[in-house]
This record gives sequence, C-alpha cells and structure tokens, in this order.
Amino acid sequence: RFLSLDDYLGLPRKQSRIDETSRRAIYSLYEKYEIFKKKRNYFDEMDFVYNLAGRVALFHKSMMGNESQDSQGILPFDALFVDEVQDFTQAELYLLTKLSKDPNNLMLAGDTAQSIVVGVSFRFTDVRQIFYQSFGGCEPQLLQLTHNYRSHAGILRLAACVVELLYFFFGDSLDKLPPDLGLFEGPKPVIMEVTSTEDLVLMLDGSKRETSRIEFGAHQVVIVRNEEAKQALPDEFGVDKDWVMTVQQSKGLEFDDVLLYNFFTDSDAGDLWRAVSNYTKKDVEDYHANDGLSTGVQSYTWDEIVDSKTRYLEFNREDHKVLEA
Repeated sequence: RFLSLDDYLGLPRKQSRIDETSRRAIYSLYEKYEIFKKKRNYFDEMDFVYNLAGRVALFHKSMMGNESQDSQGILPFDALFVDEVQDFTQAELYLLTKLSKDPNNLMLAGDTAQSIVVGVSFRFTDVRQIFYQSFGGCEPQLLQLTHNYRSHAGILRLAACVVELLYFFFGDSLDKLPPDLGLFEGPKPVIMEVTSTEDLVLMLDGSKRETSRIEFGAHQVVIVRNEEAKQALPDEFGVDKDWVMTVQQSKGLEFDDVLLYNFFTDSDAGDLWRAVSNYTKKDVEDYHANDGLSTGVQSYTWDEIVDSKTRYLEFNREDHKVLEA
C-alpha cells in the first residue's frame, strides 16, 4: 500500500529533493501519524484517494474476464478537463487516468510556478511518466499558453524575475518554460519601505479621502504570509478582515489593487533571502546565452547601491530549502 522505508530512501532526486537524514525523520513521523489515525478511526485525503483507486482497480479487474464488454467502454466519463493541476498529488493524477476512457480526452491545465499546496511538488514531466505507465507508452502533448490575460506586462516581468531565480537555485522543482506575455504594458510593482503602520496608511490613503490612492473594498486586497499575520494586521489600516487574505485564500481571485504586507518579514526564511545575491550578473548572462527562455532578470536595471548593501550569503540547497516554498 505505502512505500517502505527502503523504497522511500531509494527515490531519485527528481522525485524527492529531501536528503536522506530528513527522509528518515519524515518517515518516522509518518509511521506515528498512521498509528494516530488508526487508533482514532481517522482518515485523510490520501486515504480517500487510495480507497477510490482500489475500487477502480477492482472494477477493471472484474471486467477483464468479460469478453463482451471492455472496462474502458463503460466508464462514466467520455472526457475529463482538470484545471489547477499543479495542486494535485501524483496519486490523484493516477486516479484520474484510471477514470478516463481515452488519453486523448484527458486535458490537464496548470502552472508549476503557481503551486501553493504544501507537500505537493508538481511537474509536467511527472505527468508524462504517469501517462506512459497508464496508457501503454502514450506520451501526452504539451502545449503552452503564452499570453496572460489577467495581468499587465509590468507585473509579468516581475513574476518572470522570481521564476528565473527558481530556475537557477531549484532547477528541478518546476518545468522550464518561456515567460508569460502581457497583452498591454503597465507599471512595475512598487516597494514601499515605511517605519510605521501610520506612514503606510498615509501613503495609501493620502491626506484627504478624495485624493486617496486606494480605497479598500471588493476590488482591493491585502495579502499576508499566513493566518497569524492576518490576525496581527494592525487596526490602523481600517481594512475589513474579509479583504485580508493569505496566498491560498486569494488564489484564483482578481483585484485591481494588491498589497503584499510584510511578506518577507513574516517569512520563515528570515535573512536567508540574502542567498539570492549568489545570482550574479554573469549568471544572468550565462543563463540567457545558454537557454533564452526568460526575459525577466535580463531586462532588470541593476542598482549598485542595493548590491553593495546586500551581505553575501553562500547558497546551500539543503540549508536553504525554505526559499523554495
């Protein structure tokens, strides 16, 4: 049913990027978790998926001896269309393939750079392997939607910078694809450095309500790192807590104005962000010379003053995995 410790330790790097010591600790916690569930008759989402997969397998097995009816021929779904596929586990994707009559009618859409579910590390290369195993060597066709209809080019270029850093530091964590293209230009996102909440409110509201830059409501949102940060948002903001969301809560929604509040301050990474200073101008040039996929950092105007203020921190993948999250 589940991987043994030896099987788990033997997973290749592309399937599990956790080192052996951490895997042993995780497996020990997993065993205690399973005992905890069994004693209390609890089940979780993966138990549910496993149960469904078992039922589907029994169904296929029962139909093998029925020469008059192919099991695929009586499945209830002619076609499956799955969105936000980057948030699915491999077990869930495997189950979907078993419910599909025809691999040509199974459509999966997603973006590995937008994976926000804890514990899920999705890549379309993994989907290729699942298809290969489930459909007798069939390989799915991968099509990229290059035009982004939600955000303007100013935001997309910043996003390309972030994704490019992920390619450099955690290259096997996501599919390497060309950046999204905006249909229209727009301003770069603004970084506001303030010493107090009152200063930030003044910058957002202006001195008079009629000249306010942002009046928070249904078209505006404040995004924070976690629930703790949400509850700690100062009352001085005067923002309805309904318009304060975590990343998970805001996924898929659209707003005219977005404020990321203390996003780095509330991060578990602390000052490990300094490891980004390992990505030098030379690395940018080499990256684009060898790949040419992204245009994010390459078009960025380097600020020598900012460079000089950033204390160098040697990057170590195992020590800095929190930056990937």
